[in-house]
Amino acid sequence: MVEVLFNITDSPKYVSTLTELRQGENLSTKLNLVLNDDSFIGYSYLFIFQLNSETPIISETIAPIDNIISYTLTNTLTKDIGVLKVEIQAFDDYDYLKKTAIFYFNIKPSLSC
Repeated sequence: MVEVLFNITDSPKYVSTLTELRQGENLSTKLNLVLNDDSFIGYSYLFIFQLNSETPIISETIAPIDNIISYTLTNTLTKDIGVLKVEIQAFDDYDYLKKTAIFYFNIKPSLSC
């Protein structure tokens, strides 16, 4: 499994060299968001995925474990060639949106397609 690491601070930094995924990949890529700033602690998180201009897919709420939020990508998110937009949102105890970060991956054709 390939792990994509993001360091989340007030200026999020993408620290992985992986910027593209393969069409149809299933359970082979894991997103790990490391919360390196105290201002990101204490929130609940969710992912919003949008492949090209399709309807966004929203994850269930995810709680950080040891200041890391992890999510494994499925082939539903890589079914077509194009661009996968990944947005992470942080909500407080009152369900108010407090922080957000957006990352993009290119979905390239699979060798088997």
